[in-house]
Amino acid sequence: METEGFPRGNGLWPSKRRVVFGDPGCIAGSAAAMLVEQGVPCSLIGLMYTADAALEIVDHPTCGKLVRFGHSGYSELICVNIEDGHVLQFSESIGDRQVSLVNSSLGQFVQSADLVVDRFPFYSI
Repeated sequence: METEGFPRGNGLWPSKRRVVFGDPGCIAGSAAAMLVEQGVPCSLIGLMYTADAALEIVDHPTCGKLVRFGHSGYSELICVNIEDGHVLQFSESIGDRQVSLVNSSLGQFVQSADLVVDRFPFYSI
Protein backbone atom coordinates (compact mmCIF):
# COMPACT_ATOMS: atom_id res chain seq x y z
CA MET A 1 0.00 0.00 0.00
CA GLU A 2 1.11 3.56 -0.62
CA THR A 3 0.07 6.99 0.58
CA GLU A 4 0.97 9.97 -1.61
CA GLY A 5 3.93 8.05 -3.05
CA PHE A 6 5.39 6.88 0.27
CA PRO A 7 5.28 3.23 1.38
CA ARG A 8 3.18 2.48 4.44
CA GLY A 9 5.70 0.04 5.91
CA ASN A 10 4.32 -1.30 9.19
CA GLY A 11 0.83 0.18 8.76
CA LEU A 12 1.44 3.04 11.19
CA TRP A 13 1.70 5.67 8.47
CA PRO A 14 -0.29 8.71 9.66
CA SER A 15 -3.47 9.68 7.85
CA LYS A 16 -6.24 12.24 8.14
CA ARG A 17 -8.90 9.60 8.82
CA ARG A 18 -11.55 10.79 11.29
CA VAL A 19 -13.67 9.05 13.87
CA VAL A 20 -17.18 10.37 14.54
CA PHE A 21 -18.73 9.54 17.91
CA GLY A 22 -22.32 9.02 19.00
CA ASP A 23 -23.83 12.01 20.83
CA PRO A 24 -23.37 11.62 24.60
CA GLY A 25 -25.97 14.35 25.17
CA CYS A 26 -23.80 16.39 27.55
CA ILE A 27 -21.82 18.50 25.07
CA ALA A 28 -22.99 21.59 23.23
CA GLY A 29 -21.59 24.02 20.70
CA SER A 30 -18.51 23.53 18.57
CA ALA A 31 -17.15 20.67 20.70
CA ALA A 32 -20.30 18.64 20.05
CA ALA A 33 -20.22 19.43 16.34
CA MET A 34 -16.58 18.36 16.08
CA LEU A 35 -17.05 15.07 17.99
CA VAL A 36 -20.40 13.90 16.58
CA GLU A 37 -20.50 15.49 13.11
CA GLN A 38 -17.05 16.33 11.73
CA GLY A 39 -14.96 13.89 13.76
CA VAL A 40 -11.49 13.94 15.28
CA PRO A 41 -8.34 12.16 14.05
CA CYS A 42 -8.30 8.37 14.47
CA SER A 43 -4.63 8.48 15.43
CA LEU A 44 -1.30 10.19 15.02
CA ILE A 45 2.19 8.79 14.75
CA GLY A 46 2.66 5.66 16.86
CA LEU A 47 1.08 6.08 20.29
CA MET A 48 1.27 9.90 20.27
CA TYR A 49 -2.54 9.94 20.12
CA THR A 50 -5.22 7.33 19.51
CA ALA A 51 -8.97 7.96 19.47
CA ASP A 52 -11.10 5.92 21.86
CA ALA A 53 -13.93 3.67 20.67
CA ALA A 54 -16.53 5.80 22.51
CA LEU A 55 -16.79 9.03 24.44
CA GLU A 56 -16.66 8.87 28.23
CA ILE A 57 -17.45 11.50 30.87
CA VAL A 58 -14.56 11.99 33.32
CA ASP A 59 -14.92 13.88 36.60
CA HIS A 60 -11.61 15.64 37.19
CA PRO A 61 -10.97 17.03 40.72
CA THR A 62 -9.88 20.48 39.49
CA CYS A 63 -11.24 20.77 35.93
CA GLY A 64 -14.75 19.40 36.48
CA LYS A 65 -16.54 17.41 33.81
CA LEU A 66 -14.46 16.42 30.84
CA VAL A 67 -15.26 14.28 27.81
CA ARG A 68 -12.55 11.73 27.08
CA PHE A 69 -12.15 10.99 23.39
CA GLY A 70 -8.63 9.60 23.17
CA HIS A 71 -5.37 8.41 24.73
CA SER A 72 -1.76 9.43 24.41
CA GLY A 73 0.89 6.84 25.15
CA TYR A 74 -0.22 4.10 27.50
CA SER A 75 -1.88 6.06 30.31
CA GLU A 76 -2.54 9.65 29.29
CA LEU A 77 -6.17 10.67 28.71
CA ILE A 78 -7.06 13.19 26.00
CA CYS A 79 -10.24 15.09 26.92
CA VAL A 80 -12.22 18.18 26.02
CA ASN A 81 -13.39 20.44 28.84
CA ILE A 82 -17.17 20.85 28.60
CA GLU A 83 -17.01 24.37 30.08
CA ASP A 84 -14.38 26.07 27.91
CA GLY A 85 -13.71 23.64 25.03
CA HIS A 86 -9.99 23.27 25.77
CA VAL A 87 -8.34 19.96 24.88
CA LEU A 88 -6.46 18.62 27.91
CA GLN A 89 -4.16 15.71 28.72
CA PHE A 90 -3.53 14.04 32.07
CA SER A 91 -2.50 10.69 33.48
CA GLU A 92 -5.02 7.95 34.26
CA SER A 93 -3.22 7.12 37.48
CA ILE A 94 -5.07 8.41 40.52
CA GLY A 95 -1.98 9.93 42.13
CA ASP A 96 -1.07 12.07 39.11
CA ARG A 97 -3.78 14.52 38.06
CA GLN A 98 -1.58 17.30 36.68
CA VAL A 99 -3.30 18.65 33.58
CA SER A 100 -1.57 19.84 30.42
CA LEU A 101 -3.19 22.04 27.79
CA VAL A 102 -3.00 20.35 24.38
CA ASN A 103 -4.99 22.82 22.28
CA SER A 104 -7.40 25.71 22.84
CA SER A 105 -10.24 23.88 21.05
CA LEU A 106 -11.12 20.66 19.26
CA GLY A 107 -10.96 22.52 15.96
CA GLN A 108 -7.40 23.59 16.74
CA PHE A 109 -6.57 20.01 17.83
CA VAL A 110 -7.75 18.67 14.46
CA GLN A 111 -5.83 21.37 12.56
CA SER A 112 -2.66 20.61 14.53
CA ALA A 113 -2.99 16.87 13.85
CA ASP A 114 -3.50 17.57 10.14
CA LEU A 115 -0.34 19.70 10.06
CA VAL A 116 1.67 16.87 11.66
CA VAL A 117 0.38 14.45 9.01
CA ASP A 118 1.14 16.94 6.22
CA ARG A 119 4.74 17.27 7.41
CA PHE A 120 5.34 13.50 7.66
CA PRO A 121 7.83 11.98 7.03
CA PHE A 122 9.82 14.62 8.86
CA TYR A 123 13.10 13.79 7.14
CA SER A 124 11.83 14.50 3.60
CA ILE A 125 12.14 17.78 1.75
